[in-house]
Amino acid sequence: MDEADRHRSRPAAHVRYADIHREGGWSGDPRRYGESMAVLAGDLAWTYADYLMADLSPAVTREWFELRAELVTGQAVDVTAAAERRPDTEAARYISLVKSGRYTVHRPLVIGALLAGRSDLTVAFQRYGEALGEAFQLRDDLIDAFGDGRVSGKPAGLDLVSGKRTLLLALAVRFDGAFRDLVERGEAQALRERLSGSAAHREVEAWINQLVALAHETLATAELPVEWQRRLAALACEVAYRDS
Repeated sequence: MDEADRHRSRPAAHVRYADIHREGGWSGDPRRYGESMAVLAGDLAWTYADYLMADLSPAVTREWFELRAELVTGQAVDVTAAAERRPDTEAARYISLVKSGRYTVHRPLVIGALLAGRSDLTVAFQRYGEALGEAFQLRDDLIDAFGDGRVSGKPAGLDLVSGKRTLLLALAVRFDGAFRDLVERGEAQALRERLSGSAAHREVEAWINQLVALAHETLATAELPVEWQRRLAALACEVAYRDS
């Protein structure tokens, strides 16, 4: 959906299948074929994921279906916000929370706790997971804006070109109306240069720091073995301050 031609330094599925189509000299549109096969590959992976979860307890499968619904909802809002090109800090935070926070950290941790018979950790893992998951997405946005594509494994500046409504861009437009014109014209390089070190950039970095602090505070009061508190605390820093 983001039209990136690479993920994790490898060709994206839709690109790889389009290349197969071209190399085979097949009829029809290679791009359309590539996108269709990528969607089907995702559907197949999702089907097998459901198969693996099918025989678990009702409490676990409820969390699993919540995760699925939130992921689709968050992605739909993300795509719509990019199409509307309307800066909205609350919508940007909602997308980070639902599409990334709950899907990447919160729900998987709760599922693990339920599988281990530790339903008492649900509230703590929700607070920790939502905070860390949002920090994960905000760092992802900064990597897209300022990172090196050779390190991150995907093209840099893709969100800026597409006008994706990240918190970084929403804050930038709020702080300085000149950003709006750059976004509308899709001038990614000019946006990167103007955003670097800007008030919006500093605000996002500060918010990441607050989210990591919240994650650590939550762990400190959770009924977890000390070793697991340390592991999850280290994970918070690794996720929030990564460069790829």
